[in-house]
Amino acid sequence: MALSFVYKDLEIRKIVGESPKLCFHLKVMNESNEEKVIFKLSGQVNIGPRPAEIRTFLGVCESGALDIIPANKEEIIHLMLDMSWAKVKAIEDIRRGTSEIFFTIYLEGIYANTHESKNRELEVSSFDLIRGPAKSYQHDGTTADYIIIKREEWVNLLAELKYGEVKVIELPLALVPEPILNELETARRGIEGALRKYRENDSLGCVVMARNALEAITEPPTTQKKRRIKETIQKYVIESAPEALKDHISNVLDKLDDISGRSYDFLSKFVKEPPVPERPYHPPSNIDAEFSMHLVADLIRYLTNIIDRFRELKTN
Repeated sequence: MALSFVYKDLEIRKIVGESPKLCFHLKVMNESNEEKVIFKLSGQVNIGPRPAEIRTFLGVCESGALDIIPANKEEIIHLMLDMSWAKVKAIEDIRRGTSEIFFTIYLEGIYANTHESKNRELEVSSFDLIRGPAKSYQHDGTTADYIIIKREEWVNLLAELKYGEVKVIELPLALVPEPILNELETARRGIEGALRKYRENDSLGCVVMARNALEAITEPPTTQKKRRIKETIQKYVIESAPEALKDHISNVLDKLDDISGRSYDFLSKFVKEPPVPERPYHPPSNIDAEFSMHLVADLIRYLTNIIDRFRELKTN
């Protein structure tokens, strides 16, 4: 290619009424004495977990308008790729907690060579094809035919896309005893903290905050009882339930106790603690962190919805 295209960075762009766009910024270098006008440029984007496995087709990115590259100059052009949720999920499935993800962009397009005429007007001297991969600089100063996106950068883009966002937990603010409301509020803050740690690329911190949120609404196990929803919360829920539903809701809470205990044990395997040295330690991946965050958020939301529902019944 007479023009060389080197990856610079990328961002998320949001256009009202459209899917978010993953915008690749490419630095175009024109080392000739003629101005180049790019009329049409697109790039086939593939993705993979390693350079030798960049095989999954993600879509075609395109430039928006004419790009003019002056003689012996360089310019930044923008290629935008629609980022539907399906594509984001596909990338996350491929990434699977790795520290890097690899893209290739195979470029195709047309550009014109222009020169200044005797009347100082620009004239087209010829047309040429653009065909070839976008390059990226490596640490040793060489270039590669693939683009490396670091985990930290990708996690920030996920935050802009609101991928993995925890749904809002609406707390029943009226008629709930203050201690229970405080426990729910502490749990909610724990989930917010887990989300913040996830966005900061701190998988262990995310799991710890999610486990703290679960501890806010549960009691630790004893020799007689497994971990369970706090007795004050259970008592309030059962007392608030209509008489005909008390047995049913008691059974529901028993199942919630079991799920909470199992969830706590699952989260605990990622948290290395001195008191239990014999327990095997499994450092959490970003997938483990995201799953842990959603698991606890769903448990808290389910419990809160039960409380809110019976509060409504009690006031009607």
